[in-house]
Amino acid sequence: MQRKCSVRSLVRWNKKKLLKELKEERRRNRASNLRFIDLHVAWLKSTSNKEWSKRRKLLVDSLYRANRH
Repeated sequence: MQRKCSVRSLVRWNKKKLLKELKEERRRNRASNLRFIDLHVAWLKSTSNKEWSKRRKLLVDSLYRANRH
């Protein structure tokens, strides 16, 4: 025999499941962001100031051009 579930209990169950999934996704995103920061810091430490300046100029110039159009 199938057990009857009220709509409230289904909503509560789905809400708990959704909150759990969102919490896990937030944890994964945070870990991913921290890995990116570590990689970027490693790149900054291994790159010369001249190369860093050249790339920063390219980035700023491209942003400036994109905003003008």
